[in-house]
Amino acid sequence: MKKNKGFTLMELMMVLLVISILAAIFIPRLTRMKHQAHFFSCEMNEKNLATALETYASNDPHREYPASDNLNVLVTDRYVNGMPFCLTNPGVQYGYESAGTVYTITCTGSHESIGIKLTFPKYTNRTGSFLVETQ
Repeated sequence: MKKNKGFTLMELMMVLLVISILAAIFIPRLTRMKHQAHFFSCEMNEKNLATALETYASNDPHREYPASDNLNVLVTDRYVNGMPFCLTNPGVQYGYESAGTVYTITCTGSHESIGIKLTFPKYTNRTGSFLVETQ
């Protein structure tokens, strides 16, 4: 008598079932982790811009920050190599508002997929921290 080598149809179906269940569990988590990485990237870009703004102000004779909506001066004066942007909104600069000695840097991207409201995170030098508002 000849023995059959190989897998039965039932064994193959069970393997496919297990793989499907694992994929259903892990794919949404991986997607969320990607969106969280974009959010943390925004926070770090804002912090780097804040450091460049502080350096700019320390070199300015009046210790003032650049005028509102004028972050390009940081690239022109070589405080940063290139203007960063949010990974969820490529090619669009961060928002920047300056009022004398206080400034705010705002993300222009959308982080709503992880429950963060539009135009957040924000960095302000008034508190030296990030402002995050959830939905």
